[in-house]
Amino acid sequence: MSMCSRALPERHPTEACLAPKDPTPTTESLPFGAMERTQKPAKRRPTRKRKATKSSAQETPAKADAQRDGQGQGGEQQGQRRKKSRRGGRRRRKQKDREEGKSGGEAHSSGSAPDKSTTGEAQAGEAATGTSRRRRGRRRNKHEGGRSPERSSDGGQQTARESTLGQGLFIAEKGGYGTLRQEAKQYISTKQDIYVPQRLIQKHRLRDGSIIEGPVSRGKKHKFQLEAVNTVDGEDPAQLATLRPFKSLTSIDPDFHYAVGDVTGDVSMRILDIISPVGRGQRGLIVAQPRTGKTTLMRQFARGIEEGYPEVHLFVLLVDERPEEATEWIRSTKGKVFVSTSDESPANHVKLAEAVWKRCQRLVELGEDVVLIMDSITRLARAYNNHSGGSGRTMSGGLDSRAMERPRQIFGSARNTETAGSLTILSTALIDTGSKMDQLIFEEFKGTGNMEVMLNRKLSDRRIFPSIDIEKSGTRKEEKLITSNKLRLINTLRRVLLRMNFIEAMELLVAKLEDVEKTEDFLARFEVDPEA
Repeated sequence: MSMCSRALPERHPTEACLAPKDPTPTTESLPFGAMERTQKPAKRRPTRKRKATKSSAQETPAKADAQRDGQGQGGEQQGQRRKKSRRGGRRRRKQKDREEGKSGGEAHSSGSAPDKSTTGEAQAGEAATGTSRRRRGRRRNKHEGGRSPERSSDGGQQTARESTLGQGLFIAEKGGYGTLRQEAKQYISTKQDIYVPQRLIQKHRLRDGSIIEGPVSRGKKHKFQLEAVNTVDGEDPAQLATLRPFKSLTSIDPDFHYAVGDVTGDVSMRILDIISPVGRGQRGLIVAQPRTGKTTLMRQFARGIEEGYPEVHLFVLLVDERPEEATEWIRSTKGKVFVSTSDESPANHVKLAEAVWKRCQRLVELGEDVVLIMDSITRLARAYNNHSGGSGRTMSGGLDSRAMERPRQIFGSARNTETAGSLTILSTALIDTGSKMDQLIFEEFKGTGNMEVMLNRKLSDRRIFPSIDIEKSGTRKEEKLITSNKLRLINTLRRVLLRMNFIEAMELLVAKLEDVEKTEDFLARFEVDPEA
């Protein structure tokens, strides 16, 4: 029998299972032919890698991070440290990319050719971090059209947006930004308003009511955006920084008379010049009942300002007005007429009044003379009362205790300044309308003006115009508006008229003024000879 056919001793199955396994088997304990198999290590069957879907690829890193962060004691702290380290790594990589971009831009601008060795190293580095850079690139390229903006040689971005020249009235908003509103839209907020970023407001110290002009382009969030400020109210923004604010200007008494009666030749304006002359910086209140001719009187005054004093900026503010009255004002007046009709909301009335008022203040600061005709202060106070929302205290008539603060500020801003321009405000106040609120509003403004014209309903019922009550109308410190000789004649005329019934007195005054062309010729009849 040969060696190959020798039989091995048999083992019981239990002994084979319980026998210790020797990690280094010898040739004596192995059967014939097994020696060659033990010398070669066993090959593991390669596992197939499943192609991860888009959802699983996104979820796997998050699950792995969660498992790593939760392992062991203090897993949360370790996870936070890992997150911080990863963030720091991202910041360092971004900074390195920026530095490489700057160096690359300088090399490109200098015209030097890149080295092949450095190019190969850069390509190897990009291949190593290709995935992370592609992700960052996708985040960076979220621009219009899916492309990143071109970079200049100094690393800055070149804006490819086309810009056009635009202008508008600046109004600051609550969010810190501002808008340029258009005069054609009555200074009301619309979708065509030009967006003004906060950086331009702080840089040029822009204020409400200024006319801003500059290049305008289309932005992402806003249709139109102001890129720069070329002029403010037609001047260089740096020069306007030295102007004194409106509130710090020194106020003085009116010292110049707007003689609108001599310009137009209208009998109503000539009577107004005699009874209640209007000066530069006057704060006048026309107190009227319904259907007494207040609108006609104010329209004639506006026409006299346009014809006799074209250098004066005329503004007409109609609040809660009838649409047909607004149309007549626009057609008969060359000045700027701003209307908020009765079918619009109280918020619209308030916004329009604020915009026009701010514009008047900016013009006064520039040294201009402004005349603001407002109809009426009563309806404006009603709009503020409805828009304020209530302060918790309501007076009789349903008037809020703080609703009159802003209308009083607007009316009280009329003044003649010593070093700048002037603001003249003529406003109407309604009485005897059957509303307690209107009566309270009139009492709030009574005594705040320095010129008052009272219209009488009995005169208008008899078709006697102007229906001015001579006894209750007048101007404070009128001696600063007219000469001493003319003032003496006017005082004599008033004493004569006050002896008569107010209806007969106005009829006589209208008839006598129609007979003469000039007011001076009529007043000369009241000249008293001192020797007589």
